Amino acid sequence: MIDISAQAESRLSLHQKLIVRRLTEALSCPELSHAEFSHLLESCGITEHEVRHQFRSRRDLLLALCRQRAALMLAPLRPCRNRVEFRQALLDFGYCFCEASLQLQRVAIYRLGIAESTQDREFGSEFFESGPAMVSRALSDFIEAAQTAGIVESCDSRILASHLLALLRGGRQLADMLDREEACGAVTDTAGEVARIVDLFCMGLHAEGFHGNSAA
Repeated sequence: MIDISAQAESRLSLHQKLIVRRLTEALSCPELSHAEFSHLLESCGITEHEVRHQFRSRRDLLLALCRQRAALMLAPLRPCRNRVEFRQALLDFGYCFCEASLQLQRVAIYRLGIAESTQDREFGSEFFESGPAMVSRALSDFIEAAQTAGIVESCDSRILASHLLALLRGGRQLADMLDREEACGAVTDTAGEVARIVDLFCMGLHAEGFHGNSAA
C-alpha cells in the first residue's frame, strides 16, 4: 500500500515545503483566513518570483497546499494485520479528519480554491482531485487492502469509503453551524464521536459484529 503522506512530502523540495508551511501557518490566523492570495503571500514574505520559480504558478502552489493537507489526514492509514489494527487505523484517521475539518485552514484553502475555479473549470477538477478525491480514493484503497488480506468482508470499497466519510462529515457540519467558542467545546468529545462512528461502520463490515477487542 502506498504511503500517501511520504509521497506528498517527496514531491516537494525543501524550499517548497518551507513555503507551504508558512502559508499553512498564516491561514491559521483569523485575520488572514479571509485574505486574498496576494495579501496572504505578502504577509508571509513570499514573492511572486518565488512562487513562479518554485511552483510555476499560484494555482500549483494551491494544489500543493491541498495535497499536503490531505496527506496529513491520510497518514494513519497504514497496512493492517488484523481487525484490531484496522479499527485503530480508522480511529486515528477519523480523529485527523475531524480535527483538520474544524481548522480555519480548511475554509481558507477551499475559499481560495473556489475563487480560482470560477476562472478556470479545469483547475476546479484538479483542486478536487488533490483534496477530497485524494482522501476518498486512499481510504477506499485502504479498505480494499484489508479485504484482500481477509480482515473484513468484501464489498465495494469505494462505497464503503464514501459512507464512512459521510458519517464523519456529519459531525463536522454540526460543528460548522456553531460559533467558534461552541465549536471548540464540541471538539472535546470528538474522540467519543469518532469511536462511535467507527464502531458502527466496522459492525456493518462483519455480520458477526466488529468489536475493537476482537482479534483476527
